[in-house]
Parts: sequence; structure tokens; C-alpha cells
Amino acid sequence: MTTYQYDAWIYDEIKQTIRGLFGAGVHLAQASRAEDVGGIDACLTVNHRAQVQLRVRFDRPLYAPDDDIAFRLTEPAMIAAKTYAPLMLYFWMKGRRIVAGKCVDVYRMADGIVPPLADRPCIMANDGNGGLRTVRIEELYASRSILAFYDGIHWAFPLTNADVRFAVITSGDPDDLPLPV
Repeated sequence: MTTYQYDAWIYDEIKQTIRGLFGAGVHLAQASRAEDVGGIDACLTVNHRAQVQLRVRFDRPLYAPDDDIAFRLTEPAMIAAKTYAPLMLYFWMKGRRIVAGKCVDVYRMADGIVPPLADRPCIMANDGNGGLRTVRIEELYASRSILAFYDGIHWAFPLTNADVRFAVITSGDPDDLPLPV
């Protein structure tokens, strides 16, 4: 893997996995070096409109997908400024295979967690290249911000109306459409 982009085989695995979530017509755009330095790993464009941020974690312990998700130090400001994508996909890989994933409603999460993301303690990234702020998985469930999860085989919508909220966000501008609670 390069310092600012995932290798091609990783994008291939992501494309295979997201077929079960988004269906046909998904375009996967890699982040440029400037975007990566600015705080994102990669960005999906769904239906040529809806943006989805992407984060992949490699060879973490088996409990990692049930522990927390992490945001770079640059991301809370992007979320506060509403310049961040409304959805975030987190994937955990073992070897060359995605074994777990979460699809998070970023703005619902930001509105529903205490303390806010920007006020959380900073921990060092595993690679030593910057800091991270974490949100525990149970906080995502409590804020009703997990729209879908992937168990290595299937995608599921764990909350009532999560599939409707997901469809609304990926079909157009979520600011123009009512989102069920």
C-alpha cells in the first residue's frame, strides 16, 4: 500500500463487498494525495451524487469491529463545517478479505454522541502518523447512526428505518428529503 492510497486489490475487494449494499451504479473514486493529507482515505460516489467516506483497517484483533471506529484529527472540523460526506464506510480486513464493515450516518452520529467528536481525547495512530479520535460501537447504536453492518458475508440493517434513511441519503441530497428518525 502506498502512503496515501490503498492498493488496487483492496479497491477490488471493496467493490465486491459494496455490491451487496449499494447495488449497481456505484463509482469508487480514490482520494488524491491532497485529499488524503486533508483527512480522508477515499470517497465513494453513489448514484453520481451521494458521497461516502471510506476507511479500511488491516489485520486488527477479532474484536476490533465491535470495539470502536476512529476519525483523523482533521475530520471533526470537516464534519462540523458540513464538508464531510453524510455516510462513512468502515471495513476491517484479515489478509486479503473484508471480514466486517459498518455504514455510519456521520451527521446523526455527530449530533448524538457525548462528548462531541472534537472534544474527545486524541490517541496516536498505529502507524505513528497522526492522531485519532474514537467513537465506541455502542455509542453508534445508542445514537442510531449505524445504518448497516457487514458480517463478512451479508449486509444487514440493524435499526428500524435504517434502510429507509440509507436509501434517502444515497438517492440524492439528504437536506432536501425528510429523514425518518
